[in-house]
Amino acid sequence: MIVDVTQLQKDVEGLEELKESVRTMQKKMLELVTQDEFKETSNDVRVLKGSMEEVRSDVQLIWAELRKLRDQVDAMAFPSLEEVQMLRTRVDKLENALSSLKKVYGELEKKLKALNLPGGGADQEAVDRLLDELNKLRAEFEEHRDHANKSIDQLNHEMPTKADKQDLIDLENRILDKLRDMIQQILN
Repeated sequence: MIVDVTQLQKDVEGLEELKESVRTMQKKMLELVTQDEFKETSNDVRVLKGSMEEVRSDVQLIWAELRKLRDQVDAMAFPSLEEVQMLRTRVDKLENALSSLKKVYGELEKKLKALNLPGGGADQEAVDRLLDELNKLRAEFEEHRDHANKSIDQLNHEMPTKADKQDLIDLENRILDKLRDMIQQILN
C-alpha cells in the first residue's frame, strides 16, 4: 500500500480547515450569546437613562422649590435677637414699675386706714388729698398693668409663629442631605 503524500497533505489541510471552521463557529456562537446579552443590557441602559432623566427632572424641581423657599425665607422679617432682648428689657422695666406702684399703693392704703381710725380726728382735707392720690395711683397702676399685659400678649402671640433663622438653615441642610442621599441611591 502506497500512500500518496500529497493526498495525505491535502487531507491534513482539510482537517486543519475543518478545525478552523469549528473554532470560527464556536466563536460565532459565543458572539451570538454576547450579542443577545448586549441587546438586553442595551435595553436596560435605555430604561435606566429614562429613569435618570425622570430623577434629574425631579431633582431640578426640588431645587427650584428649595430656591423659592429660600427666597420666601429671605423676604420674611424676623425679629433679631437684639429686638427680642430689647422687648424683654422693656417688659422687665414695666414689671418693676408695676411692682413699685403696688408698693406705693399698699403704703397709701395703710396711711388711709391710719387716718380713718374711729375716734381719731382726721383732717378732711388730708383725707381728700390722699384719696385723690390713691385714685391717681390706682389709675396709673391699671394703665401700666394693661400696657404690660398687652405687650406680653403680643409677645406670646408673635413668638411661636416666628421661625428662627437657624431652624430654617437646619431645614435647608436636612433637605440637601436627603437630596444627596437620593442621588447617591440612584447612582448606586
